[in-house]
Amino acid sequence: MMDQATFDHYYRLLATLIHECPTNLQVQAIEQAESIYQNTHGWRRSLMTDEDRAQASRDTLALYERLRKQYAVVAVGWSESSVTLGQCAPIPVARGIPRHILVEVRNHANAQTKIGVFTEETRIGPRAFSPVPSGSMRPFPARLFVTDCVSDRVRLLCATSAHPEDSQHVDVSVVALEPAALRGKLIEREDERMWPGRVYVQCSDNVFRHGKAFADNTTVSEKPVIFRPATYKLRFFYSDGRFEIDVPPGKTDLTLERGFEHDIVSKTLSLEPGQTAEVELRSSRFLDMKRLGWISSDTHVHWAKNSWDVNEDIALLAMVQRAEDLRVVNNLTLYQWRPEGAFIKPDQFPMGSVPGYCNGEYHIHMGEEYRNDRFYGHINLLDIKDIILPIATGPGSGGGAAAVDYPHNSTVIRQCHDQGGICCEAHGFGPKVNSDVPINVINGLSDAIDQLDHDLYYLLLNCGQRVPLGNGSDHPARVLGCARTYVKVDGYFTYSAWIDGIRKGRTFITSGPLLFLSVNGEQIGARLDARPGETLRIKAKARSRYPVGNLQIVSNGEVLRATKTSARAASLEVVMRADEPRWFVARCGPGEDYAPIHTAEEYYTARPHIAHSSAIYVDVAGRCVVKRQAVETIIERMKQHAVDVAQNGNFENGDQRREAVGYVEDGIKKYAGLLNQAP
Repeated sequence: MMDQATFDHYYRLLATLIHECPTNLQVQAIEQAESIYQNTHGWRRSLMTDEDRAQASRDTLALYERLRKQYAVVAVGWSESSVTLGQCAPIPVARGIPRHILVEVRNHANAQTKIGVFTEETRIGPRAFSPVPSGSMRPFPARLFVTDCVSDRVRLLCATSAHPEDSQHVDVSVVALEPAALRGKLIEREDERMWPGRVYVQCSDNVFRHGKAFADNTTVSEKPVIFRPATYKLRFFYSDGRFEIDVPPGKTDLTLERGFEHDIVSKTLSLEPGQTAEVELRSSRFLDMKRLGWISSDTHVHWAKNSWDVNEDIALLAMVQRAEDLRVVNNLTLYQWRPEGAFIKPDQFPMGSVPGYCNGEYHIHMGEEYRNDRFYGHINLLDIKDIILPIATGPGSGGGAAAVDYPHNSTVIRQCHDQGGICCEAHGFGPKVNSDVPINVINGLSDAIDQLDHDLYYLLLNCGQRVPLGNGSDHPARVLGCARTYVKVDGYFTYSAWIDGIRKGRTFITSGPLLFLSVNGEQIGARLDARPGETLRIKAKARSRYPVGNLQIVSNGEVLRATKTSARAASLEVVMRADEPRWFVARCGPGEDYAPIHTAEEYYTARPHIAHSSAIYVDVAGRCVVKRQAVETIIERMKQHAVDVAQNGNFENGDQRREAVGYVEDGIKKYAGLLNQAP
């Protein structure tokens, strides 16, 4: 089993690879880095067993063996007096393009030594050195770089942390080559126009590289691994319709993606040294959701740089919006306290439509994320006319340890509704997965819930609550549109019609598949009142750019029918009698997880290829679904929440505390009243 220092070494190795030279194994590398973090530094560390750490050790080494096949590997032997290079064929390196390699350093000294591997232009920092036990090997990342096509070797330096200036070296044989160049166009087949998109270019050395246009803008070229000391480089880059990129010669794979409604377009080229190739990637929709009345959207965007405290260019957002095929983007202003100074961002425009960026095809709208980190949760306030102060409350987002947890969110939601806006609960059940959210729901204040685990959604539905699902990326935490909400609108697409669609519950959330559900011809969000014994015909359908996987129809928490397929389209139908009140949802995904983004998020992006519909409700003889166990579960959770607020909340006086606790207790009474309706 790895010790702490070895775990830390592999974490730094993986963090370097995912940021500097991503390959097809980037996702696995991020996930394994997260496993290491949770075993060594994360909040779950105290819960981890020796077997957990042993498994993490085995998984890390197994992944490293796979990574060795993706990068060139150089073996180096180190001792106090010399450094030796193992046998290695010359490594091809394109002029001006770094070639990333793995240097396996074996310590032949008699004692553990902190060793670092560098090239002559590499900056040496304290974190660059790792302890290598005597007789052991540790892999280090390195870059080979040549500026001409005459060089036949690149020098690697090995040093110790005790004497970093006294380095020893080996010369790695290289074959210097002229780079190839790609000049590309992205064409939308429907009208033969150049159009923005995501472009993946995987080079002959297995590394994904970026086009020149936005390579230096980290907002659109890399993203943080949320709450971790790591950043990952996006494997794709955005193009406004044209792109230029220099690549190593050899096999080069290109892929174009444009949202969830377009087919994936791929092309493979074989490029010679010095060659300039012109390429067109042409895409088309396999399904036009807007023509069907379904509008793609991201409910939760902060169009700021990855530091969060600097506005990003709205014109860039408009380009990325089109590349992602997102019809609606809600750009939310927030307040964030930091010890070095608070900020309010993004604030490019006041609340409302962004001038010059709204038409019948695409819309950018300014809104607000109002936040309390401890008890009430974060809420996205959409279609408001004026920002609602104080924007954040309580320790964390709202201030230091003594910041007041007042007013509670219900007051703010009512102000939002008074302005004609809607409220989307931003992160499922909120802090501790046990916040004011269920109380807001039973009071009719929550117009939608984003990032909600499906089992918690079913808990609310089984309490007779009728609230739709929403979802958004929370950019810059994640890539714009990685999880999105499709909203059914009546008539022509306008932002007001989109807002009204959410109010009516006509939504499904997705990280890829397009999902449809009907009961007796009525669509998602519908409320039917059936006679006892009446025939119900439930239909579900999914379309996707990738295999659908599992498609299921679920009612009252039970899977009624399911299919598993590797095809890109699937459908199901159930015919049954209206024997009891029911709600119905459809869901699909590659496994048994049906939440693209979880309430307690530990994943760096949306889980791919998942979709979940909001519900269709069928009352029978005027009765809706109320399950006793679900109601009792919510009541127990909210009792714990009330105690938490009473004991741990920061308030200026007793009246504020009593108001916040009383709001929860009044909600508990409303849930208790539902027990009279439960069978």
